[in-house]
Amino acid sequence: MLLMAQLIKIKGMKCDGCVKSVTAAFENLPDVKTVKVNLEAGEALITGQAEEAALKASLAETPYEITAIQQA
Repeated sequence: MLLMAQLIKIKGMKCDGCVKSVTAAFENLPDVKTVKVNLEAGEALITGQAEEAALKASLAETPYEITAIQQA
């Protein structure tokens, strides 16, 4: 299986607790292999085969919003 890297722009992260919440949400997706969240940049870099809909759904019940997803 080919792992894809995706750069996800996220609005609403303000602290290390936010980073932990976003990381946990993405890590719970079965098709995500690695997650690196950058608070200062407001983005996450993930590897795996996650679909855009699944990524957005994983943050639906949180105060964070995905504003863009691009291949990295």
